Amino acid sequence: MNQQEAESGLSRRELLILFYKYRRSLFLAFAIPFALAILAACLVTPRYKAESTLIVRLGAEYVYHPEVSDIQSGNSNIIPFNPVQIFKSEVAILNSDDLHEKVVQSMGISTLFPELVSGMSFTFHQSLNAALMDMGLFDKPAPEEARRIRLAQAVNLFDKRLDVLLDKDSAVISLTFENRDPLVAARALDTLLAVYLEARKALYREPRAELAQAEMQASQAQAVAAEQAMEEFKHQYQIHALEEEREEVLERRNAAEEQALVISSPELKEKIAAYNERLDHIDSLERDFRMKQKEAQIAEDSYALYSHKYEEAKAMEDLERARADSVRIIQKPSVPADHSPIRGEIMLAGAFLSVMSVFLVAACIRFFESSFHTAENVERVTRLPVLAVQRQSRKKSLENMRSLVHRLNRVAYEGQGRIITFISARSGEGTSHVAWDYARMLAEEPGRRVLLVDAGRFSTKPYRDCDRIPETGLVEKIIAGRNFLEAIYKMSNSLSVCRFIVEEGRHSQVRHAIGDAGLWKTLRAAFDSIVIDVSSLQSSFSGVMFAAMSDAAVMVIEAEKTPHAVVKHLRDTLLNAEVKIAGTFLNKYRHYIPQRVYKRL
Repeated sequence: MNQQEAESGLSRRELLILFYKYRRSLFLAFAIPFALAILAACLVTPRYKAESTLIVRLGAEYVYHPEVSDIQSGNSNIIPFNPVQIFKSEVAILNSDDLHEKVVQSMGISTLFPELVSGMSFTFHQSLNAALMDMGLFDKPAPEEARRIRLAQAVNLFDKRLDVLLDKDSAVISLTFENRDPLVAARALDTLLAVYLEARKALYREPRAELAQAEMQASQAQAVAAEQAMEEFKHQYQIHALEEEREEVLERRNAAEEQALVISSPELKEKIAAYNERLDHIDSLERDFRMKQKEAQIAEDSYALYSHKYEEAKAMEDLERARADSVRIIQKPSVPADHSPIRGEIMLAGAFLSVMSVFLVAACIRFFESSFHTAENVERVTRLPVLAVQRQSRKKSLENMRSLVHRLNRVAYEGQGRIITFISARSGEGTSHVAWDYARMLAEEPGRRVLLVDAGRFSTKPYRDCDRIPETGLVEKIIAGRNFLEAIYKMSNSLSVCRFIVEEGRHSQVRHAIGDAGLWKTLRAAFDSIVIDVSSLQSSFSGVMFAAMSDAAVMVIEAEKTPHAVVKHLRDTLLNAEVKIAGTFLNKYRHYIPQRVYKRL
């Protein structure tokens, strides 16, 4: 394992082990999403995509002509629009729901989207709504409300199927519409363009003619009213005979004044006053008539002026309407030759999700898994060397033990009586098998006298090759005052075994015997190497005491079973007891990687 792999926390070997160990789970993590994607791709209805292209030219409708002109020059203050704003405005018009609603109403929901009014999806929603209504959880909408909801759904679906794209740095707008029927797709796009062209004309057309027409009609009404008032005045007061009446009244007044010069009579004075009053009334009527004439003339002139303005506004509007065709269709809506690759996209998305699912499952397995799988993992967590690794099958145990013997010999101690203690964190991790196999392998060395001390939880399995099982231990011999060497059973010329204690519950005697320097001095003198198989830390603390008086201790770890925290606790406990830890032994290791792959690592 190189430095980069050590720092990353996961070597290539561990990745391969993770893959081969959980290959079924990883395969299911990939296969299930991908199978669902294939099913969705088979069930989905392919859609055809109709396309069209527009080009926007900067025409007269994009220039604002204000009503007020420049006073000094007399020219119009023309205000052009920003081109970017123009293009975005056209895209906004094409994307408006009002236009889409007109297209849906023009073509019909059943033609555009038959799935909204029939089919499996419609039947399912109808059945679901019926069930909810039966349970009182849903109220049946009124017919008008139901039609409004269906129309809103169709417009929303139209929005999703329509794509309006403004090409960057150009005045070209691309439109696409998808539908399961290619002819309907092209027809819908063609209808949208027709509605759009009419809508934009109405939007950009200024209502000058309408305003001028309203003013003209108002002035016409005023002119008619003034003329009618003048005619009524003439008819009421007989204006056409006023001049003759004035002459007649003047003649009579003059005659009366001449008579008044000759004859002084009150009656003549009254006649002259009456004639003067009548002349004043005639003058007043003439003034009122001339005022009526003037008002009628003003109204007539105003009507003529507004009529002229209306004609000009109408002519200008017709000209602008004729020029308001800045948007041209480059490519008319065409019927696509093939449907959109929606199935391929679904399967591609399914493959991507499947790969992500594999990584997610692998990450979860890695996160929640707290046991050891490889020697690299053990060394990284414990920061102790792995002396040997033994597979789950014990057929090749002697080969694995030979590696352990060589490693321990390299950390061996000078002199005779080297004591090695094998200890584990939990019971059942195979400490006894490791200690016995190590003792047997060590005893094969020429001239090596090995003693195996069984100080752990008693089991008859390690004694299956012995003629008898020791019935007493070293402690019992010491308590009885006899030579404790009598408790040692000789299996061969180089290997001997004994039990440290047979009877349970004598904790004080055990602690005393472990600390008896004379006992260990005698054993060191009698044997070259002493291998002690002790109980796990979970079962008893006596194993730590044995390790403390030993020359070195080996931590036995069961692969894929012992949690990291438990192993760290055992290591810290031994270090606190000032135990020299020679290393670790990874037991029951399973080889997942095929041999042909493993050779290339």
